[in-house]
Amino acid sequence: MAYSGWSNGIYDFDNDGRKDLFAANGDVNDNTEQFSSRKSRQSNLLLWNRGRDGFAPQPVSVPAMHRGAAFGDLDGDGRIDTVVTRIGERPLLLNNSAGSGNHWIGFRLRGLESSRDAIGAAVRIAAVSGQSQWNHVTTSVGYASSSQTAVLFGLGKADGVRSVEIRWPRGKVQRLENLAGDRYWDFTEPASRE
Repeated sequence: MAYSGWSNGIYDFDNDGRKDLFAANGDVNDNTEQFSSRKSRQSNLLLWNRGRDGFAPQPVSVPAMHRGAAFGDLDGDGRIDTVVTRIGERPLLLNNSAGSGNHWIGFRLRGLESSRDAIGAAVRIAAVSGQSQWNHVTTSVGYASSSQTAVLFGLGKADGVRSVEIRWPRGKVQRLENLAGDRYWDFTEPASRE
């Protein structure tokens, strides 16, 4: 089936240390079947990252005219949940229960000289397993949607990180070591010394 993707999210939905892909789908027309072999109402699609084996597609939810998608850990369990808007229907909440045996770590950043929400701050981690990952603070992920600012990383079987580097938008670099996983860490941008 051909999909028409509107909102896309690149997150580690099963916390295995590899980012997966999510697409909210629905054709632009509500009568596509009249002139095409495609469907107007489409399922969302999750592409599980299987490393060297590529991505394994899995339809998510019943077909609808999906549009916007917002991502965040809505219940505080360290897994990315998704809210998807649908034309003519209530929004769809996809509460994530995948990867319950894997570890994770999350960062909630607050800017002082940069924006209060730390938009644009880049976070790089090195897990105790040696795997490195990076991500950044943003809310603009899905079409016509705003996502959570917390930055989450899946750690797989590693239970913490050896090092964390935060590059704040105004240029400061903050380094931390030996942080435990399966929790959120709150950090504020260091103040300038005058």
